[in-house]
Amino acid sequence: MLDGNLQRWCTRIGYIMNIQLPREIKGSDAVLVTLLLDDSDSISACRNVSVVTRGANAFREQLIRRGGSAMQAFLRVATLNQRDVGRDFVVLSNTEPLENDDWFRPGFNTPLFAAARRALYVSAESARRARVWYSGDVLSITVIVTDGADNASGDITAQRVCRRVQKMLATGHHMVVGCGVYDGATDFHAVFRSMGIPDRMVMVMERTDEDIEEGLTNLGRFAAASTENIGTFTQNLAAGVGSTPSVP
Repeated sequence: MLDGNLQRWCTRIGYIMNIQLPREIKGSDAVLVTLLLDDSDSISACRNVSVVTRGANAFREQLIRRGGSAMQAFLRVATLNQRDVGRDFVVLSNTEPLENDDWFRPGFNTPLFAAARRALYVSAESARRARVWYSGDVLSITVIVTDGADNASGDITAQRVCRRVQKMLATGHHMVVGCGVYDGATDFHAVFRSMGIPDRMVMVMERTDEDIEEGLTNLGRFAAASTENIGTFTQNLAAGVGSTPSVP
């Protein structure tokens, strides 16, 4: 049996080998956008599967509608429970609405820390590799959506995620956003803060169809604005996404 350190290195090598950079990124400045969706059983139990799907599609639509951008944008949709195998960054014009796919079937635990760490590693490594290979400015935006705190990450702690987030933010090349669907109890600002995500980059939504869809639409609009050019990316990184006024 592999010891803990060797197992972690094998896992990391697996992430690296599975990263496929899109051909369209060559010779251009780009932003790699990851939307990490909660597919835990609470999404299903609260009958939020359809609205999360609509919200994810609205997020995508806002990116597609952006105009006059000097940077290419690529989208990758992933889930907390790794139902994203083979889902690489895809140029926006080639992405498909989520309802055309059958892999988003919530009904699992919430490995928030482990999934976030994995997604952040893929974002950072993809951007780093693209900058080295193609000599352009390549940035990343990672949006993490969950309706509950972590309950299944094993030895992957919030502190380990925090170290990765802090390292990414220190470069000025990466943006990490936390989005919580309020369950009446979880302090999502505290959860995401423990992961190294600043309060200004946290949005909390009520668990209603209207709030969830509107919140994900607004996040898509924010991401779209952040992909116009390096200046808007830097400005939005400093300003943050804010929070819906109805939720503490």
